[in-house]
Amino acid sequence: MRAQVRAAFALHLASAWGLRTDGEMVAALEAELGAAHAGAVARYTQVGFFRANGTEDTSTVKRAVARAYGAVAPCARCAGSGRTPKPAPRCPQCGGTGGPCPRCRGSGLGRAPKGTNICSAKSEGCGGTGYDLDLAPDVPRTPTGDVSTDRDVLYESGDDTLEEYGGVSEVAKLRSTYLPALAEGVRWPINPRANVLVASGRTSYSGIVQVLPSHGTGARLRQAFVARPGHVLCSIDYGSLELCTLAQVCLWTVGHSALGEALNRGDDCHCRTGAMMIGIDYVEFLSRKKELKDKRQAAKAANFGFPGGMGAATLVLTKRKRSEGTTTAHDGTIYNGLRFCVLVAGARACGADKVTEWKGRAIPPTCVRCLEVVEHTLRPAWFAAYPEMREYFSYISTAVDRSGTLEQFGSGRIRGGLDFCNGANTLFQGLAADGAKHALWQVSREAHTDPSSPLWGSHPVIFVHDEIISELPEERAHEAAHRMAEIMVSSMREYVPDVRITAEPALMLRWHKAAEPTYVDGRLVPWEPKEKGIQ
Repeated sequence: MRAQVRAAFALHLASAWGLRTDGEMVAALEAELGAAHAGAVARYTQVGFFRANGTEDTSTVKRAVARAYGAVAPCARCAGSGRTPKPAPRCPQCGGTGGPCPRCRGSGLGRAPKGTNICSAKSEGCGGTGYDLDLAPDVPRTPTGDVSTDRDVLYESGDDTLEEYGGVSEVAKLRSTYLPALAEGVRWPINPRANVLVASGRTSYSGIVQVLPSHGTGARLRQAFVARPGHVLCSIDYGSLELCTLAQVCLWTVGHSALGEALNRGDDCHCRTGAMMIGIDYVEFLSRKKELKDKRQAAKAANFGFPGGMGAATLVLTKRKRSEGTTTAHDGTIYNGLRFCVLVAGARACGADKVTEWKGRAIPPTCVRCLEVVEHTLRPAWFAAYPEMREYFSYISTAVDRSGTLEQFGSGRIRGGLDFCNGANTLFQGLAADGAKHALWQVSREAHTDPSSPLWGSHPVIFVHDEIISELPEERAHEAAHRMAEIMVSSMREYVPDVRITAEPALMLRWHKAAEPTYVDGRLVPWEPKEKGIQ
């Protein structure tokens, strides 16, 4: 409890100082996103997702979603039109009998029918799709029973047009949610409210700072955050921290860890897994790292997905989202997310054959070749590289079956209500979170209370899982950054004593995810992107 209270105070100090944004960059982003949205509207008007007046035709999008998720039979209520005729109201004077009635002139109608309405989404209707949804149980629904069109549904549809269209709603969210928040930071500091403890042991923030996109146009949003005059931003992220804490937990639970041995040697564990995956020596893979970057990318997904008990279907579906980047096939086709059949097996196209069931579970339409590659190539290679993981999973399974409760190493926190996956995750993820929060406290304490420290006058501003970003006085940024890294490493070693811990500082004038340590004449200086213009 004491450690959580100290971390909460450090988070409060960081939030009180806050972050500032650059008005020029915010304006540039607004123009860029506006142009992207206008281009998307023009493109998707051609397929019917937008009307001529620029408004979204949700009925057409829902019909496309229903088809993608297996709906084929027409709705009996509306005969496949998606719309239900309104009943013609009876004339109030003659009761609908007509005849010589002067009011309705013999028609029996009180007034002419006024068009149609959308066929309802309840069990007897189709939600405007024109399909019998009762015969298509895989069609995703909202809590009210309507057909869902959220971004994950679009990305997981297995339909190329819908997957690409998911980016339109993403751009719309960037414009409506993120840009206004960034604009506020031009006028005064953004002070996000921190929550020191969520179920996994990590922290969370209100607002946008912890959910900023990491790829595509959205990744540029974080570049609007800038250091105050006379300061630079310093980002320090631990090297592969959750692999380190996983190895430490394996040492404590099963007594050995090939992963820990590799990390202590300074190996690139993604290259090691990749070498096992394609059946070559680790040294050879490392020497061909640039040539084999696609294989390493797939191995990295395995290294971070499998330890938490992630199955093949979940890994494929999670990693094919736009937020994971892109995959380029040999023919130049660019896919959203990671496509394992292309990355590992060299397939010419992803999704030529799709399935909606895997190991007895219904799944969104998914490339069967991707599933086979993950199940029969990636997973066996990962277990071969790190054989302790079978024993670790057995340990977790026994503990979860017995009580559904685990005690966190180091902090002694108790987490209950666990199933296998969050049980497998919580020990190493929680250990990383506890060590990182301890480091944040130590950095904050020295920055605010020790005038003799190079960190004096520095301000941590944001804490994202295991990364601390601070504003450092420009004139002693080199010394402050290295002192901050020293504290972070020594603090984490109190929680992870047997596995090598690394943390390198990078300076920057604006927040860049890609910032790297940059030295001139032996001194750390702000990293600059290679692109020209506002970056």
